[in-house]
Amino acid sequence: METFYLIIIIVLFLLAISDLVVGVSNDAVNFLNSAIGSKAATFNTILIVAALGILVGCTFSSGMMEVARKGIFHPENFYFSELILLFLAVMVTDVILLDAFNSYGMPTSTTVSIVFELLGAAVALSIIKIYTSGDSLGMADYINSGKALAIISGILLSVVVAFSAGVIVQYLTRLLFSFNYEKTIKYFGSIWGGLAIAAITYFMLIKGSKGASFMDDDLKNMIVDNSLLIITGSFIVWAIILQIITMFTKVDILKLIVIVGTFALAMAFAGNDLVNFIGVPLAGYNSYEIWTQSGGAAPDGLLMDGLAGKVPTPTILLLLAGVIMTITLWTSKKARSVVKTSLDLGRQYEGSERFASYAVSRSLVRNFSKMAMFVNDQLPKTIRRTVERKFDERPFTAKQAHLGVEAPSFDMIRASSTLVVASILIAIGTNLKLPLSTTYVTFMVFMGTSLADGAWGRESAVYRVSGVLSVIGGWFFTAFAAFTVAFIVANIFYFGGSIAIVIVLILAGVIIYRSHRFHDKRMEEQIAFEKGLIEGTLNQEQIIKLSVRNMTKVFEGLNSVLGDTLIALENENLTKLNKTYRRFRDIEAHTDKMKRQANNAIDRIDDEDIESVHLYILVADYLKEMTTNARNIVKPSLDHIDNNHKNLIPSQIKELQIIHDELISRLFKIKEIFMMKGPETESFMNSLNPLMKLIRTFRKNQIKRIKNHEVGTRNSVLYLNHLGEYRNLALFSSRIIRVFDELILHPEEVQLTEENGDDQVDKANNENGDNPENPVDDLPKDKEDKKE
Repeated sequence: METFYLIIIIVLFLLAISDLVVGVSNDAVNFLNSAIGSKAATFNTILIVAALGILVGCTFSSGMMEVARKGIFHPENFYFSELILLFLAVMVTDVILLDAFNSYGMPTSTTVSIVFELLGAAVALSIIKIYTSGDSLGMADYINSGKALAIISGILLSVVVAFSAGVIVQYLTRLLFSFNYEKTIKYFGSIWGGLAIAAITYFMLIKGSKGASFMDDDLKNMIVDNSLLIITGSFIVWAIILQIITMFTKVDILKLIVIVGTFALAMAFAGNDLVNFIGVPLAGYNSYEIWTQSGGAAPDGLLMDGLAGKVPTPTILLLLAGVIMTITLWTSKKARSVVKTSLDLGRQYEGSERFASYAVSRSLVRNFSKMAMFVNDQLPKTIRRTVERKFDERPFTAKQAHLGVEAPSFDMIRASSTLVVASILIAIGTNLKLPLSTTYVTFMVFMGTSLADGAWGRESAVYRVSGVLSVIGGWFFTAFAAFTVAFIVANIFYFGGSIAIVIVLILAGVIIYRSHRFHDKRMEEQIAFEKGLIEGTLNQEQIIKLSVRNMTKVFEGLNSVLGDTLIALENENLTKLNKTYRRFRDIEAHTDKMKRQANNAIDRIDDEDIESVHLYILVADYLKEMTTNARNIVKPSLDHIDNNHKNLIPSQIKELQIIHDELISRLFKIKEIFMMKGPETESFMNSLNPLMKLIRTFRKNQIKRIKNHEVGTRNSVLYLNHLGEYRNLALFSSRIIRVFDELILHPEEVQLTEENGDDQVDKANNENGDNPENPVDDLPKDKEDKKE
């Protein structure tokens, strides 16, 4: 029996290591986003500073470990065998949930997950005990409802407080410094920096020392007794140092503040959140120690009164956890995904928006905009002008973009405000021994400072609000999922015994492995897409290569999904059609990204290569239209089989396959023409006629089938739809080559006709339905054009 429980303790610590890895991947956003977004230092420098903060902060977290032992339930009313299963259920659930959120790049709360997992598992075992034992204890005797409600309300309240504090502090700070802060920073920068660092020092050292495992009581009392002297001295010393730096060096003191704030926030994170990762395994280990020292007591007969007292946590274990967290910080790709989500929502400049707009977000933005306009109209003109001048944002210049300089997501003023406010709020929570969600606090402070800074403008507000609502919705889902899954797993462990434990652990391993593979695939696709649009100036050759890369991705995807659609349609394979449609949506998302990256290409193009970026825009436009045509083949095929309609007959499938093969051959010929810049454009354009005649022949065949009553109405609608969409795909393939010829191969001929006022080229284009300037309006849908 002792061996069984020893194995469970070992499994708990293995899960703790895994939890540290996935937990840091999720929570890295909390202390990295400000420094990374403002580009205060190189990425490696930021990681070094954060790593040092984590190592120091781990030693301050000893007092927080009590939350896992007795914060949610009363351990004195549970037996050792029950608590071990409770802790194991919590850790398995925590690892699975956090890994799932990380894989999708969504920041969630490790604090909320651990609190509701403890609550769910404890409620499950409490219900079992109430209905299976003969004692008269009720739910209130098992669950520490007062402390649990205080923790949960503290977490929810922190969201409102953090957002409000972020808005107020950032608004006042921006009024003081404005966006053009080079002059004002010389006069007020040292005072701002002194206040910021003194505040961080006060809350990190004086308040955080209460939970430090390496300090004795005398040292803690001395720090508390001299707190006013320490904070005053810190402010004066730092203000003087920063003023000297401002006057006699070219060092940006705001960068220094951001770096110090990053250290402090990483330290606060480790001090507050370490309990989320190792608190439960340590509680399990403490339980095991109490049982082994009990002199042979039965596991199901020993109440865990010992956990109700104060149990010190060895400093070496805290430091070991800090080392694991530090290694994870350097190696985790998922951490960078979660950071990217937060930066996308707080970015000062326009760009690709990750989230779509929802009806709720549109309504919120519209109503708050009206309210803001009303308030603004009531202010005196002088005040309005002053505020507008302070918030007159300095744009990221075209010259910087041309030189390959990547715009920071926001400036140092916002970064420093975010770090200072978040550090102070988290430190207050740590001092009160409330496991505040660092994710909630830092994310909402970040969103508050973004709102105050005007980052949510009319071009992006609905998407940013949608993103924030999605993240907050994910937080509530975290609480629900954590409680529910832990409740279920605890029941499985209790009634299933060791066999159930082994099966669930294996299942958890498989789930985590699959999520890692899914995330790695997403990251590879993202890196592949962004390659070529990150650094430096783009010339004509690079634009052509970029267009070829985009076409290759789309054409290969269309070949795969359209081919599989015809095969699945022939075999009436609904499962394969569903999988094909999901793959198609990835291609569709890729073409959306290509169109959104057009501005990036324009910023980086040489003036003499303006026609090249024109080509990129048109090709991206045509590829998007082609995916729309493909959707009109894949989705109707899926709906047709899903509705159990009669399938296409073999001759129809054969005809569609012939058209498909001809089209794919044309598409890959486009790639060759782009790469070789060959003289085959004329022959390629002429090859469109035979394909159009073939489609017309197959359409006539269908008309004959209808007259002979060989097929029904739904069959005809589907088949004729597919012929029309394949025809549109062929027309767009010709347009891509035509614009390539006019813009790259023979631009001088087009220029000559324009100068002579000759519109014959445009006329020819319009006659053939191939006008590159209007890819949609001139596309025949139901009628054959004259050339066909």
